[in-house]
Amino acid sequence: MTEKPKDLQVAAPTPLATPASNVAGFEHMSPDDLVIPRLRLLQGLSEAVTDERGKPGDWELTVADQIFTSPLTIIPLSVRNGAVLLEQGKGLVCRSNDGLKNMSGTPCSQCPYDSYYKEWVDGVAPKCAATKDFLDTLAKVLLRCWLMGTLLLLFSFVVFMLTGDMIDEIHGKMFGLTPHELDLIIYCWMGLFKLFVFIFFLIPWLAIKLVLRKEKG
Repeated sequence: MTEKPKDLQVAAPTPLATPASNVAGFEHMSPDDLVIPRLRLLQGLSEAVTDERGKPGDWELTVADQIFTSPLTIIPLSVRNGAVLLEQGKGLVCRSNDGLKNMSGTPCSQCPYDSYYKEWVDGVAPKCAATKDFLDTLAKVLLRCWLMGTLLLLFSFVVFMLTGDMIDEIHGKMFGLTPHELDLIIYCWMGLFKLFVFIFFLIPWLAIKLVLRKEKG
């Protein structure tokens, strides 16, 4: 005799516990301000399937109620390991930015809460969960974008200085522009490009490095 399958309950998006006051950027946050985004594989009894918003095998982004059809390509942005210990009602109890030491400098292998994230006791997972941090990798990408943009800007400047007369002659005839007008257009383009590179690559890189340095400190 086969047992009837139990009713499946769909988990709602999980609010984050209240972060500790000594974690930069989270001083004024509450559990209602942050929600962990999750990708959920839809099954036959999933709410999105019964509501006919998706079909079994699709993926649902819980925080946005978006449905993605399979296959879904996921691009990881980081390989930096960490760990975090959250408790209901207490919020953030302990955190490690590198998976080796916690915020107070104690080695994770000597966890003061007896919840080392790599140790399972009698098949039970530890309360401390492993995490991945994408900021470190994102900072490296932004730095390389800034360097490539700066090199392109310097290359354009050198080409313009060496071939300015030829540029004036060719493009002046094509668009009916005077050498002064062409110089002004190229100067404005270089200025805007330099501003773009600084605002979208260098400044975010500096901001991320400052945040990471403060967390490590």
